[in-house]
Amino acid sequence: MLGRKLMAHVETWRPYTSFYSGLLALASATLVHRGLPAPGKAALIFIVPTLGWLAGLYGCDYFDRELDAIQKAHRPIPSGRISPKEAFACMMGCMYLGLLGAAYLGFANVVLSGGCMAASVAYALIAKGRAIAGNIMRGIPAAFTVLFGFAAVDGLGRAGIVVLVFFLHDMTTNLVGAIRDVHGDREGGCITVPVRYGTNAAVRISIGLLLGWQLFAATLPLWAPMRLDYYVLYVPALLLAIAGIATVTRHPDDRRSALRAHECFVLERMVLSGALVAGGAGAPAAAMLTVPLVGIAHWAQVKLRARHEFGAGDTAVAPATSQVDVEGFIETALARLATDPRTPDMVRRWDRRCEIVLSDREFRTHFEARGGAIRRLDPDGFHASSLTPIGIRATAAVFEQVFVQRTLSMVGAYSRGLVQLACSPLDMLRLSRLFNLILAITEAHAPVTAVAPAKSVDALPDAKRPIVVADTTLRDGEQMPGVSFSPEQKVQLAEMLERVGVPLLEVGYPAVSEAEREAIRRIVDARRSASIQVISRPIAREIDLAGACGADSIALFVGTSDVHLRAKLRMSRDELCRMVETGVRHAKRYNVQVAFAPEDATRTDREFLQKICQIAIGAGAEVIGIPDTVGIMTPANMRKLVEELAAVLSVPIAVHCHDDFGLATANSLAAVEGGASAVQCSLGGIGERAGNAPLEEVACALELQLGRPTGLKLTELKPAANLLQAFLPFAMAPNKTIVGLNAFTHESGLHTGGIVRDPSTYEPFDPLLVGMNRRFVFGKHSGRAAISHVLAGANHTLAESDLDKVVLAVKRLGDEGRSLTEHELIQWVRNGGAQTGA
Repeated sequence: MLGRKLMAHVETWRPYTSFYSGLLALASATLVHRGLPAPGKAALIFIVPTLGWLAGLYGCDYFDRELDAIQKAHRPIPSGRISPKEAFACMMGCMYLGLLGAAYLGFANVVLSGGCMAASVAYALIAKGRAIAGNIMRGIPAAFTVLFGFAAVDGLGRAGIVVLVFFLHDMTTNLVGAIRDVHGDREGGCITVPVRYGTNAAVRISIGLLLGWQLFAATLPLWAPMRLDYYVLYVPALLLAIAGIATVTRHPDDRRSALRAHECFVLERMVLSGALVAGGAGAPAAAMLTVPLVGIAHWAQVKLRARHEFGAGDTAVAPATSQVDVEGFIETALARLATDPRTPDMVRRWDRRCEIVLSDREFRTHFEARGGAIRRLDPDGFHASSLTPIGIRATAAVFEQVFVQRTLSMVGAYSRGLVQLACSPLDMLRLSRLFNLILAITEAHAPVTAVAPAKSVDALPDAKRPIVVADTTLRDGEQMPGVSFSPEQKVQLAEMLERVGVPLLEVGYPAVSEAEREAIRRIVDARRSASIQVISRPIAREIDLAGACGADSIALFVGTSDVHLRAKLRMSRDELCRMVETGVRHAKRYNVQVAFAPEDATRTDREFLQKICQIAIGAGAEVIGIPDTVGIMTPANMRKLVEELAAVLSVPIAVHCHDDFGLATANSLAAVEGGASAVQCSLGGIGERAGNAPLEEVACALELQLGRPTGLKLTELKPAANLLQAFLPFAMAPNKTIVGLNAFTHESGLHTGGIVRDPSTYEPFDPLLVGMNRRFVFGKHSGRAAISHVLAGANHTLAESDLDKVVLAVKRLGDEGRSLTEHELIQWVRNGGAQTGA
């Protein structure tokens, strides 16, 4: 136990890099002192920056352990190996000891230590994950470290070129490190240079930075008085830098190559610092200092990285470790879930039996959700239950990564085919909430026991992943000018949408009025199975009104584009971020699913969009909704946006597309192909301005074009459209897709002739699939085949000459602007209309 505790601290220190700050400070002091300072003073110059670095590492363990678990699970520094209290105590201890040592050296060193700490905090709070700005901030501590060494023995007057060299040098090494961490940073939501601009662009910037600092480093004896011994260690440093940049240039997207490149730079910066020592105190003294530290760094890289590196992989998941009892963890989690007071709200009106299978182990467990409670089942009880069965299938390794080590998000595992769910989209919504609750009520690590290691893990066989089709007819649909539903009509529409099988109904905006809230409460009381969502701005009084309605979900929306911030909200980005974080945390108090929808997302700065979504997720948001508020996206751009967000966000993404350019359906489908888990639509596409993505279009395209199960009863689409039509003050256009009067109506002779012989000639699918019927109308474009077919179906057979007369008579009617339905045609022929032309 003591050995594991000590190893946890050693790994937190990151010995392969911990001594760099101390060595650089001592090297700077040696250079300006023209030799090593007195032993006590030299030790202090070395120790103070090292303690500052360790304080920062303990701070990362304390403040960023959740983010580190996502970004750097494969590194030899995973956070959470020591308790938060222990990490905090160590952080404060190192910081105060470092400040005492700086005070002993002099006032300037205290100021520089404080400046370095301020720069580090500013990086963590402001610049971290902000691409080039973040990379620049990462270089500032190295500059402060050089100044610290100068100030300790002389002054700051001759520090300029050396500061510049190591400022640019640290930017280079950090950028190469960001290339090797690109997958974790993307998962964790940090928009580093490789995440934002790509690894190739990051390599090019690294080369430019390398050339910049090498230009000064190669000629440093010309800028600062030093011995030529400097070149004894500068040349090896140069060779290591060239090897590192060459390695990452050849394979920028290969994490192993990026790792080797970063290892070269880790050693190179130690050697380059030693070169400064050689320039000030001679090569022998430099070797005595540098060689042991380089040896420790190399040992740490080889040994510690071997313990953890590639444990999370890019496209595969590592086997479950031999120290985690995954089966025991599942049993414990289910037991806690059954007794947690938040569970009833998540499973009310949801009666299911569930089987969890670990495919790489002989493990199955079962539970049942019934009557607002969860209870465990034995295998016999599971098979005897009459409830609808659902299944969860994964490997022990995947389960451990998601729930135990927290190095893989549920969304990431599902989208990569590492988890299979045998359930409907509605069940997916419920399971997602239960999974989030399990994450909240279980510890970050399972109990350590001795179990056999799992075999290597491959992705499970691919399966068509269901998609959640949510509906906003009762909320956004009612915002259509001239449309206003009574509470009774809203309840009827909600019940109809439930019959269609829509899993999530967005039913209103409680802050609008008491009548709106009453309608929402009636829908909540009347619903049978669907999850009910309401919307609110991230304002406490509105959230309280929403929470009091009894809905399952609250979607918080607020404008995030610059035009919304400037013209509508009149607040800064920082103010908006605080508003969102506070609002999400407030909504979570109601034990509901909280979604965050950045209004006008598609016109929002991409970097800021990702930042504010991450803030919402950090505060507790379980879904991110991306509204194309003014319908300006194209399918290609929508897919690209969702792919970018899906790569960095750890929760499901839903989209809400408006139809201002007639692209709402196409954009919704593109979003699904880009990784969206849900699309929000409205019946008939009703909504403000040009409306929303039509539910019937999106559902049919998903099912029949993309092969994505929606769980909807497509045969109920037409009855649902008819009910909506009864409540609208205007008629639906006859050429409305899927459910319009003419959607499966044919007149053209060429078309009807093909339809009579084979309906697939001019119909993409059987109209019965959506509750529609095929119709023929007869006019100037009609031909013999369709007329003969309809008359024969009515047992009315005509001779060829009589059929010709009917066809000509029908065409004359068409020329006059008249047409006949099938029934009218039959009656017209029987009454002799073809003979008289009447």
